[in-house]
Amino acid sequence: MHFTDLQKHEAARREAELRRRVYPRWVADGRMTQAEADRQIAVMEAIAADYAPPDLFGAVAA
Repeated sequence: MHFTDLQKHEAARREAELRRRVYPRWVADGRMTQAEADRQIAVMEAIAADYAPPDLFGAVAA
């Protein structure tokens, strides 16, 4: 199966948003530390940025 960079970007962006909604409960429940939640969200945001399409001037939008 092949996925475009845009499809990968959108999937990673959605996953980062899901983590932003879910992880605060997990931290409150003791399932993960705040540091780990922050790290996992940052990793997914970095992946999304890696696949972000460039704008008209060649800069990559986040």
